Amino acid sequence: MPGSRGLLSVFFILTITAIQAEEGRIPIFEPIVLDGSVSDIQGNYVVTRNITLAGPATTPVIKIVGSHVTGVALGESVHIDLNGFTLTNESGSDAVIEATGLTKLVIRNGSLVVKGGHGIKTESVYDLVAEDLQIAGSIAAIPGSGLLLDRPSFVDIRGIRIVNWTDQSAIRLTKLDSGGGGWTGTIASNTILGSSGVDVHGIELGCDAGCWSAGVTIRDNVVLNSQAGAGIKIGDGSQVEIVNNTIEGAATHGIHVDGTFYRGKIVGNRISAGGAGLAAVLLDEAFETQVAGNIILNTGNASPGLELAGASQHNSITRNTLSGNGGPGILIGASTGGNTFGGNTLLDNGGPCPNAPSPSACPEPEVCDEAGNAVSFGDNIAGTTGAAGPC
Repeated sequence: MPGSRGLLSVFFILTITAIQAEEGRIPIFEPIVLDGSVSDIQGNYVVTRNITLAGPATTPVIKIVGSHVTGVALGESVHIDLNGFTLTNESGSDAVIEATGLTKLVIRNGSLVVKGGHGIKTESVYDLVAEDLQIAGSIAAIPGSGLLLDRPSFVDIRGIRIVNWTDQSAIRLTKLDSGGGGWTGTIASNTILGSSGVDVHGIELGCDAGCWSAGVTIRDNVVLNSQAGAGIKIGDGSQVEIVNNTIEGAATHGIHVDGTFYRGKIVGNRISAGGAGLAAVLLDEAFETQVAGNIILNTGNASPGLELAGASQHNSITRNTLSGNGGPGILIGASTGGNTFGGNTLLDNGGPCPNAPSPSACPEPEVCDEAGNAVSFGDNIAGTTGAAGPC
């Protein structure tokens, strides 16, 4: 019968919606605003179809406004299962999902497509879980992040694939106002491909002043072709672990610790990145941090493999492989002190040392010790291939 196919489709959608509602989940099948000041928004939601918000528009596909105020009031918990579907914002001016003032937000299992703007943008969401997502940007003129998280407290970000970001980092934890803020949690097993613009990083934790990463673990991520920034950039923090990540093609640094950084671990990463004269791994103001078991190869452009800068003190550099880098294998700055290195393999790194170094146990340019106080354990292997020896 004419129109029977359309009626059947409508019946099918309504039936699925009813079944999912009976399971205690609230269906989402069109752009929606969940406002805790208007109704009770706490609960489990499920997307039941692909949803596209056509431009021009000034709202997200899903907007959530809760009542959580840090240190004052608890807010709602909202769980969203994308159910394998895709949310697309074609407005070119906003996020796909935006949330404020929640105690907990969980988003999982689906795809977000952004035509300018952010994939997920949150503010004052105390506990955020984002997992098993595909987030695609458009390299549009409008800046955006895959995940822009303003003043979270706990994060669990896993299994997300992010491609094509412009002028903001793919995963960014920050504080956008003048108040204080700090966070902890895990960023793991994510894949980040491609970016453009200015100061765009794969994973960025930090702000201009007043925020702190404490006990964050960043592990098993793959960050490729950050064309305008670092693979991973961290501001002030303590006990942050950067472990088993693969970083290639970053325009500046593979890993950049850019702030006061205490008792961290940079372990087991594989890095081939570094802009002209910029270290693949740069630690600026790092203290009592372990740098171990990393493989740092072929940075080119006169770039050091590993650089300790600023007043970095009492850091341990052990069991790393630094080979074929355009600059020194290890560069230890003149204002540093009390750093140790041992068990490293340093082969065929370039030079010369950028400043007149003090005598080092290892030959230049494999190690350039501008401070003259770094201590070798004597079991490094350094030199050219076929002519390397212990130092």
